Amino acid sequence: MEKQDLRTLTEAERTILRKRGIHMIKQGIQKGEVARLLGVNKNTVSNWWKSYAARGTAGLSEQKRGAPSEAKKLLSAAQETAIQKMLIDTMPDQLKLDYALWTRKAVRELVKREFDVSLAINTMGDYLRKWGFTPQKPKK
Repeated sequence: MEKQDLRTLTEAERTILRKRGIHMIKQGIQKGEVARLLGVNKNTVSNWWKSYAARGTAGLSEQKRGAPSEAKKLLSAAQETAIQKMLIDTMPDQLKLDYALWTRKAVRELVKREFDVSLAINTMGDYLRKWGFTPQKPKK
């Protein structure tokens, strides 16, 4: 059988294919033969078997890939909460910052002063957007 690209299959189809491969191995069919019958690489079947041996049927389902989003954050949840509270309760001049209104630059300086964490201006904008703070147009 010709090799197939598993990326073209849906998640459910890939899971069924994995279960079928494990079932074939349990019936005594060699991994190389299972790979040939299912149209995948022998190493893929070996990885399925290792995952099944380690975690059972749960090991055959799709795993989320990549680093967790929390691992990339520069501010902890407690720091984020503290900054949000300061933004809501005070104005920049009350915290001895040289700004009249909260801007990305002002919040960035506050974070640097309070937690000694340097953030890029665009990253600060991402945090503010995530927290629900949107840019406002001043009234003329």
